[in-house]
Amino acid sequence: MRFTHHTYAAAPGGDLVLLNLAQGGYGCLPGCGALLTVTPGEDGVALADPELERALLEMGAIEEGPARRRPAAAASERDLSGMALPRPQLSDLAALAGALGQMNAEYRRASFGEVIASARLHGLGAGGDLARIEELALVFRRMLPWIPWQGVCLYRSWLLLAFLRRRGVSATWVFGVQTYPFEAHCWLQAGDLVLDDYVEHVRGFAPILALAP
Repeated sequence: MRFTHHTYAAAPGGDLVLLNLAQGGYGCLPGCGALLTVTPGEDGVALADPELERALLEMGAIEEGPARRRPAAAASERDLSGMALPRPQLSDLAALAGALGQMNAEYRRASFGEVIASARLHGLGAGGDLARIEELALVFRRMLPWIPWQGVCLYRSWLLLAFLRRRGVSATWVFGVQTYPFEAHCWLQAGDLVLDDYVEHVRGFAPILALAP
């Protein structure tokens, strides 16, 4: 069995969390995480409970077929804490202005599923040199206090990704979940380096979706 093209799963704390990109929302099946095995980097799933298998089939969450490859996020090991923040150049300010204009056209009033579909439609671009990505992420952090409405993780990560792409690099967009209480979160990574959050924070979330460059 495998998850359908629009369904992603994680099992934080023994629960099963499903992300349906077609509907743009999450669902949680408490205590069901131990009843299936998901292999990172693919959409195949092994189910140990026939009733859960029937329920997931009826939901349209799984289907028969061979496993397909899916991007997987590297383990989060480092972040940008304590690093000096470079002074932005005019090219950085222009890239940020362009990213804000793009956000106004593509992000506002869009549903979660539409935001993800837009990122995939345009492609995430090449990864690029890690040192360059780190430098640009620090520049973005220097400019962050002057960016409006930057407290929401989806907004901040989308904007940073658009900024990086306009500067010729990219990063992996990681989405994670936790339960009790349920919370969804997202951040950007380049390899094991967290670009717009802190390792101690993101480690509390089980990755459920990774959009890789």
